[in-house]
Amino acid sequence: MEPSTVSRDFERLEIGPLQNQNLWRSIPTCHPTKYLYYPDKLEEAEQALAAALADATSEIDIAMPKKDRWYDYGDNERLEFCFDALNIPPSRFTGGVYPVWYGCDDQEVSKAEVAYHLMIQAKKELAFTEHEKEIIFERALCKAQVKSDLAIDLKSIALSSPATLMEGGPPYPFCNLLGSIAKERGIEIILTNSRRLHGGENWAVLSKPAILSSVVKAFWDAKISKEESLSICGSNATFSNGWMHYI
Repeated sequence: MEPSTVSRDFERLEIGPLQNQNLWRSIPTCHPTKYLYYPDKLEEAEQALAAALADATSEIDIAMPKKDRWYDYGDNERLEFCFDALNIPPSRFTGGVYPVWYGCDDQEVSKAEVAYHLMIQAKKELAFTEHEKEIIFERALCKAQVKSDLAIDLKSIALSSPATLMEGGPPYPFCNLLGSIAKERGIEIILTNSRRLHGGENWAVLSKPAILSSVVKAFWDAKISKEESLSICGSNATFSNGWMHYI
């Protein structure tokens, strides 16, 4: 679709207030967990011995206190990680030029949105390992409140135009274009349907002041194997055509 056409259609959208006090957002809270030594090659005692040897011979000061999690229960999300980052990753409503904060209307929707991209990341990382069989990702689950008078609701349009607003991605050429137009027009919130869990909502926030709060309430993990099996908090799940469901 031509940019001029998208821009013209954008003019027909109604801009108004939107707010939600019960959004959920999943954010990184520690590095992915991997085995340093191959679990299928070493017994547990051998693993411990190899790890102790590595500690004793490395130049890392292991006496320094270690913090596995970047967040704990009740912590406020550090929004500068999203809005003031030096490197902005491309996502549905940005090509990487400006930051976008994403939240969902339900915890399971947030898990599905993030798990889809973790599957892509795990596939890339495990493709270059001979013995490593899986990666475990941990995420902090934040409860957030957002509010803005400069918002657009695209849910009905998304359902009628699945090839555009509901494009599978990545990449997301149409949504990137729409997001850039919204950013230029001063829009702070884009509300649309989730593309990873049927019936869910995805809130894209383009302005930091529109986020009133985001506080860590829980943690969850995704275990992904080399064979692309997925387990979320111990429950098996899978993706079909970009949609997640539990099995």
